Amino acid sequence: MIRAPRSALGIALLVLSACGHIAPPSHQPSGANCSIDGWQKAWEARADFQSPESAAIATENGTIFVSNVNGYARNGKGFISRLSMTGDVLDLHWMNGLNAPTGLRVEDETLWVVDYDRVVKINIPDRAIDRVYTAPDDDPLLNDLFVTDDGTVFVTGSASRTVYQLLDDELTVWRREPDLLRDANGIAVDSDHVYVAGYALVAIDRSDLSITRIGVPRDLFDFEGVLLDGRGGWLVSRIGNHPLVALNKNGRATPLFSGERYVADFDAVEDFIVAPISTDKVAGFSNRRCSADPRRGSS
Repeated sequence: MIRAPRSALGIALLVLSACGHIAPPSHQPSGANCSIDGWQKAWEARADFQSPESAAIATENGTIFVSNVNGYARNGKGFISRLSMTGDVLDLHWMNGLNAPTGLRVEDETLWVVDYDRVVKINIPDRAIDRVYTAPDDDPLLNDLFVTDDGTVFVTGSASRTVYQLLDDELTVWRREPDLLRDANGIAVDSDHVYVAGYALVAIDRSDLSITRIGVPRDLFDFEGVLLDGRGGWLVSRIGNHPLVALNKNGRATPLFSGERYVADFDAVEDFIVAPISTDKVAGFSNRRCSADPRRGSS
């Protein structure tokens, strides 16, 4: 869930170099000292999180937002936490009163939140809800979203097996497919395709809406989060007890974070990745073999 130095929203497109360094597309990998197996846990934040689902980095103010589902229902018990880039819990209940918040994106001064059957647009400086957009289907179980460079918002529906588009201030069906969009979860977008991580990993052509299954090893399925790596591949997390995986355009999979298997929806900036790793923990990871300090300038 990320972007290029498109302001305070982390990075939507990442560059995973041959040596495993992640950097914004406008930068080159920081050197030959990086390694695909050089990732390690930089910090771990443990608090009274309630089923944390997603993390989103706000680079401009050096903070991380975390969604807390707290029961998959319209129960008003969901909330958003705010952490520092070094793992300090700045505000456990930064925003309360949500309904099972899952996917998050930061765009300038806006925090976009998927909230069960609606999308909530939050003004970060004011800590206030600006707009609410309700899905056109009953019980779609909205899951994740992506905001493109031109401001287009795409949203996945796990139960409805649909990708929605926020168009003219209304959530509308963009592509529905009962088989290939089964359990539609993570989403990433480039100029040509919408990539959806669900039971399968698929690509949807933005011009003709044709949908294609991406070839991956047989034991890779039931995906959760997805990021583009800027080189034709992806970083993917999976439902359950599985490591984060770097998947290249030829389908070769390389596990990351060998010491940490459970990784939910994640976000990244340069050579730093943050993700919920259990029902009450969030962790930051860095590449110890990269010369750049991924936490520099954070507060």
